[in-house]
Amino acid sequence: MNLAIGYSDFKKIIDQKFDFVDKSLFIKEFIDDTSAEVSVITRPRRFGKTLNLSMLRYFFAAEVGGESTKGLFDKLKIANCGNNINGASYISHQGQYPVIYLTFKDVKETSYAKFLNELCKLIQDLFQEHRYLMKSDQLEIDEKNIIQKLLDGNIDEGDLKSSLKRLSKYLFKHHGQKVYILLDEYDTPIQAGYMHGYYDDMKVLMQGLLGAALKDNLSLNRAVVTGVIRIAKESFFSELNNVKIYSVMQSKYSQYFGFTEEEVADLLQKIRNA
Repeated sequence: MNLAIGYSDFKKIIDQKFDFVDKSLFIKEFIDDTSAEVSVITRPRRFGKTLNLSMLRYFFAAEVGGESTKGLFDKLKIANCGNNINGASYISHQGQYPVIYLTFKDVKETSYAKFLNELCKLIQDLFQEHRYLMKSDQLEIDEKNIIQKLLDGNIDEGDLKSSLKRLSKYLFKHHGQKVYILLDEYDTPIQAGYMHGYYDDMKVLMQGLLGAALKDNLSLNRAVVTGVIRIAKESFFSELNNVKIYSVMQSKYSQYFGFTEEEVADLLQKIRNA
């Protein structure tokens, strides 16, 4: 067997023909779940959160990193699971939407200044990924000027708080489709801030960033936020009335994170037969 140990990029796993457990029906269940705009999924480490979010990214986006996503799902379960209640096939959604994907997994800074610097780099890289917007006929000159400012790295705290909402607006205007926002390991900077004494400042900034992007955002289609823990006491999502939390205690999505007993048995059998 050629197991994808240590890999979390969905396309790399497909392209290199790694053996992996097909969790693509997570996409079907997510599409069918209309109970909330924002799904917050918390699971322990090594439960496949990043890989599943990567899979959603490659499913909804037409391109990732300048490469087409077409064909990545042709041999997976999602390609043959029929139609939704509106009569459209689930696979027909593939490659049809703009996607904002951002991971906070490496934001583990020891001071608030370093945290700000790292977050600015993430946002700069994110706008670089969507640099094609600078040539869009749908955007105004002042909007392109804002994009250029962020591309140049001229980013203050106000820019950080509004960055995801601005980008989703620009993507919506350009593509004519509302945006999927995928945020991985949102709690990593929160834990770092608590450990290194800059929690209060970090909290204000992260609440502003998440709140602007996920609350009353007319350009938002759906959002998925993953993390290890739910920060309930400090109510990072308290101002959002469109959020549903899926922890390890809920059955919803449970079979798509970690391995079921049947999946483990199948993997062991394949290893014995290898």
